[in-house]
Amino acid sequence: MSDTRSPGEREKAPHKERQKKPDLAGLSPEAPKLKEDLDRYVRELKLWNPRLGLIEARDEEIFPKHIWDCLAALPVFRQVTAAAGPVDPAGPGGPGDPLRIADLGSGAGLPGLVLSLALPTSPGGRPIRWVLVEKSGRRVNFLRNCAALFPQAPVDILPSSFEALPTESFDILTNRAFQPLTPQTFSDQVRLVKPGGWILWYKAKYESLVQEAQALGRNIRVIGSYTEAQELDFSVDLGAWPLQVPGLQAERHLVLWKKSSGDARG
Repeated sequence: MSDTRSPGEREKAPHKERQKKPDLAGLSPEAPKLKEDLDRYVRELKLWNPRLGLIEARDEEIFPKHIWDCLAALPVFRQVTAAAGPVDPAGPGGPGDPLRIADLGSGAGLPGLVLSLALPTSPGGRPIRWVLVEKSGRRVNFLRNCAALFPQAPVDILPSSFEALPTESFDILTNRAFQPLTPQTFSDQVRLVKPGGWILWYKAKYESLVQEAQALGRNIRVIGSYTEAQELDFSVDLGAWPLQVPGLQAERHLVLWKKSSGDARG
């Protein structure tokens, strides 16, 4: 049964189901290694954060506010990458043509680096390259250090502003704690996505999402529910998927948009 509560009611509810740590075994087949890698990443984050100001969180808040927040969207990323197609050795989706997912303004590697540890290939077996786009030189140094710590992570560090990137460079685009959606920032990001590709934005309150959608002249509605697994509906204009983040008493959503081949506004 679907969750019939409004987004505001969900935020005010006691969210007991959010207090437990996530079941990593349900998120990744490499769960033991993933937990080890996440612990190592957080230690590195704590080491660099006083100098670089990568995140704002007390030590005990890092996992719920940042790590679990990123991983809460992993089931959606799995569905989106699965929809992009399985490996076809003889075609453009073969082993030599991985999915390219860009994390704009990656900063500390949130969410791109964390997701790369949990999702190195699509459910259909297609390789993924997670491209961490960051223009700050000091943060690029942190990301390069992390890439060296996790050589198994399929990441590329791209020291650049996203405005300078070539058109239609990526199959999927994501960002977190990035720019508000305005007609200009939306257009700038849509330009980077291939036809048939997706943009997935980490966002907070649904009320704010409605305002951003209205500014874009687009419709938005809730798709799915954090209380049950549902298939994504890619027919909507902007879809807001409520995220269940363990230990975080805040309303969180992943906003999805799919670029059609003839989208004139893209």
